[in-house]
Amino acid sequence: MSRRRLVEIEPGSVFAVPLFLADEPITKRFVPTTFAGRSSEFGFSRVIVDLGGAGFLVEVFDLVGELATDLAAVTAAPRLFDPVALSGLGIYKRRWPLLGVSPEYDAERDSRLSEVRLVLGADDDLRLWHGGSGVGAPISATAAAEHEPWTIWNEARLEARTRAALTHR
Repeated sequence: MSRRRLVEIEPGSVFAVPLFLADEPITKRFVPTTFAGRSSEFGFSRVIVDLGGAGFLVEVFDLVGELATDLAAVTAAPRLFDPVALSGLGIYKRRWPLLGVSPEYDAERDSRLSEVRLVLGADDDLRLWHGGSGVGAPISATAAAEHEPWTIWNEARLEARTRAALTHR
């Protein structure tokens, strides 16, 4: 018998990214009251696809708001940076509150999955992962530098990256 997850994560799920939890451990479990009274202190992300054991492919939006921010406003915002792989642990621990799921979400139409590129491998064997079609041909280190490396980010590290990107935009 399989256990039901405490938080369901499906493609199109939109999460609030708290920008104020820098000192909280990634393993800490959160309750909804943790976020009460916070105003425009959230970034936003959406799950593009479940990568199985490699986490989730997510996009982070160039928008700061509050938990009551309209889902349509979030998904209409541009990306803050290229999509990345996310561990999901912080979502399961309720570190990132679920805002909702994009209605009738389609990874290609809504997130341009086929355009996502991530670099896998070591310096002597780099490969370019193409969203929607998997691992592609070898790629040079010079060409690889133009793409996001395949790193599985935990939520705390991605919060820090989001804060830094929002500060420098």
